[in-house]
Amino acid sequence: MNRFLVMAAALLLAAAPLWATSAKDSLTLASSRRMDATVRAVLPMQFGASTVINSDAPVTPLYRNFLFSIEPFGVRWSSRGLPFDANVGTRLSFLNFGKDHAYYVGVPVRATLRFARRGRIYASAAGEYLIHGTMHNMPWRCSVESGISYGGYGIFASYGITPHFTTATGPGNTLSFGLIIGL
Repeated sequence: MNRFLVMAAALLLAAAPLWATSAKDSLTLASSRRMDATVRAVLPMQFGASTVINSDAPVTPLYRNFLFSIEPFGVRWSSRGLPFDANVGTRLSFLNFGKDHAYYVGVPVRATLRFARRGRIYASAAGEYLIHGTMHNMPWRCSVESGISYGGYGIFASYGITPHFTTATGPGNTLSFGLIIGL
């Protein structure tokens, strides 16, 4: 039953950007002549595979490990004359490695280069705090990520700078990759 509820929630969240296109999803803040600032209600959602590297712990098959994250809101600064954006948001993440799982809340900071009207290339860094986890997860997590999207759909890759585990099996940095929606 729990897997069914998780899959149902994931499908509803995956469809959220489709509904957001028909409604106003941002609030414009005070702007200058060169810069616009908006508070966005729908920001990127990521889901994909994860693995632990640099660890002596037994590795579970890649198809059993996953990452899911959503950024419910954030602030975006966009330049009027240049194809650059900057974002600061709030992120909720779920990492699963076989029987080991962790829930995080954090703040990603992202720089984006726009191209071809609807295309975006981005690089970001995120700091996250563990709110619930199993086994021996570190209480803090820092990661860097990058990706490319067109029309709101794309791919990403993320690398955990900080170790994932606190045990003697080695630190175990995380490497995640997959799809991003809503960027």
